[in-house]
Amino acid sequence: NYAISYSNGTLTITAATPPVTTWPTATPITYGQALSNSILSGGTGSVAGAFAFTYPTNTPNAGTNSESVTFRPSDTNYNTSAGTASVTVDLKALTIKADNKSKPYDGAVFSPFTASYAGFVLGQTNLVGTLSFSGAATTATNVGVYTGGIVPGGQTSTNYAISYSNGTLTITAATPTVSPSPLATPITYGQALSISVLSGGAATNAAGVNVPGNFAFPTPATIPNAGMAEQSVTFTPTDTINYNTVVFTVSVTVNKAAQTVTFPPIPDQVVTSTVPLSATASSGLPVTFAVNSGPAVITGGTTLSFTGTGVVVIEANQGGDANWNAAAPVVNTFTVQPAVSPIQGIVNADFDGDRKADPAIYDASTGTWTIRMSASGYLPMTLVDLLGGPGYVAAAADYDGDRLADPAVYQ
Repeated sequence: NYAISYSNGTLTITAATPPVTTWPTATPITYGQALSNSILSGGTGSVAGAFAFTYPTNTPNAGTNSESVTFRPSDTNYNTSAGTASVTVDLKALTIKADNKSKPYDGAVFSPFTASYAGFVLGQTNLVGTLSFSGAATTATNVGVYTGGIVPGGQTSTNYAISYSNGTLTITAATPTVSPSPLATPITYGQALSISVLSGGAATNAAGVNVPGNFAFPTPATIPNAGMAEQSVTFTPTDTINYNTVVFTVSVTVNKAAQTVTFPPIPDQVVTSTVPLSATASSGLPVTFAVNSGPAVITGGTTLSFTGTGVVVIEANQGGDANWNAAAPVVNTFTVQPAVSPIQGIVNADFDGDRKADPAIYDASTGTWTIRMSASGYLPMTLVDLLGGPGYVAAAADYDGDRLADPAVYQ
């Protein structure tokens, strides 16, 4: 009775969701680590499968966190199941170390102090609170090494375990600037540097503030040569703890020293004499001699001889050197007399020392001398049988250097 036609139907079998008997536990991680670093273990499902964090790249804050976990059955006829696991996230260690600082002394406290951070993760650079510093270094002004005197503090974090490390402040002695340099008064050769007076110099610190102290020659006993030369000078600050000494140079003018020549008088001579010339200079330098006028010559530099009778003028000189000025020349004037009277028996010589000739007669037959002294109005003085006799000739002259004629005869 029927014309039958057939039409197919669809059977839909959906995946079953297996129950999870026990969700796994998670090992602790440290702040900054992703959940993938935590190991899940101990979970039990009703079918074979594996547990994993749903968001393995998450980096949770420190503390105890409930994190999403997915159970994925090995058989794809089963749906995944969602649950949670408790994950402990430990604080991350972070060190704040005060930076070591140094500066030359300037009389002020150091600023600013800084610190270095070690341990930040996830690109972070900030903490809660303001970094502050305390300790001996924060009030120190004098030279010294303040070990551990920079004490950092003042910052906190819920994700970091913060530890602080102290720093050291070193304050070194400052070196003053000398400007202008002092001026040195001139001295004369032979004087020590201590005779020169230093005046007018000044020293300042980096801020331009005057630094009290004094200037002195470090080797005051030095006796420099004549001329202008740079001499070492030391600036010694009054505050030797906080300031260094400064060594520099100044120009010192050393003038040549004066000298004198001592040239003893030369008595009158006879023409046959030779005289060793001798003179000294206060400088200790050698003295030279010259014949200014008269019948005399000098040989070997110091031996004086005569070429005739008359007045001779000898000059002694010392011309100086790099340290001594030339000395004023000194002259000696004396008379050269003949060795024998030109007329036998007549002797014209100065017997009384008044630099005038005294007429005198020598009687060779009796050895008698008759002398008329010019200093006594030419009164005669007769010396009977003094010396000589027949065959002797008068040869009066100054033989003992007292500038008086001495009666003498020769045969």
